[in-house]
Amino acid sequence: EGTIAVATGTSVEQTGAMINFAPACEIGLLVMVPGQPPFPVTCTEVVPAVYAARALPGQHVAVRVMTNDPTDLYIDWAAA
Repeated sequence: EGTIAVATGTSVEQTGAMINFAPACEIGLLVMVPGQPPFPVTCTEVVPAVYAARALPGQHVAVRVMTNDPTDLYIDWAAA
């Protein structure tokens, strides 16, 4: 569900919570949806250890942006 987009990490900070041994992080993103100007979003996501390097500032990640609320998104960690 949602529109596929690309986002660039701008910040990352661990919240202190762990879920299944993976840290929950507050991640700042600059989201680039095709046909729209880039916009910033901050989200809280669990970062699986295998994808920890993708959560760093400057890294690009695939996201799904909800059509009715562009600030509502989730990171598709497994997408290339």
